[in-house]
Amino acid sequence: EESKVRASFDEETRAQLERLHQAEDLLSQTQNEFHEYKQRTVLKVKQAKAAHEAAEEQLAQARAEKESAQEELAALEKEAAAVREELATALRTASDANALEKELEETKSRLAATEERLEVAEQENKAGLKEMQAELSERMKNLEEENVELRRQMKSRNDNARQLVSQKDKEIAALEANLRQM
Repeated sequence: EESKVRASFDEETRAQLERLHQAEDLLSQTQNEFHEYKQRTVLKVKQAKAAHEAAEEQLAQARAEKESAQEELAALEKEAAAVREELATALRTASDANALEKELEETKSRLAATEERLEVAEQENKAGLKEMQAELSERMKNLEEENVELRRQMKSRNDNARQLVSQKDKEIAALEANLRQM
């Protein structure tokens, strides 16, 4: 009868030890998964930041090149028109010098108006860039919130696994105490 009890006790102890090993394996696996997830998350955040910075730089460069090309084209067209007008004026008569002066003032005025429009366009571009930055910032914030939530879930799983191991340790200690009392 005692050997049956001992065999039953040994079998139960082995089963509990097996469950303990499984719980420890689960804890180790959970910790490994969390470490891998953390590494992937950090890499994704770095990649997103780098992509954001590269996109901002490309956007600014493209805008600057476009504005520069537009300014050069407008300047060349104005110069060509001014040269044609000056040549025609010079060919007409010297008395048209006053008209040429007036034309020059108008050209300056148009240039000033063009510069104002360019400044407005730059402000609009800045506003668009700020909007894009806000959007990217919101996406980064959402990624970080997801990261925090996943960390919380992983911590909860780790805590549950630790509680299970602690509970099994207590059960084993109780069984060992019972065994010593037999």
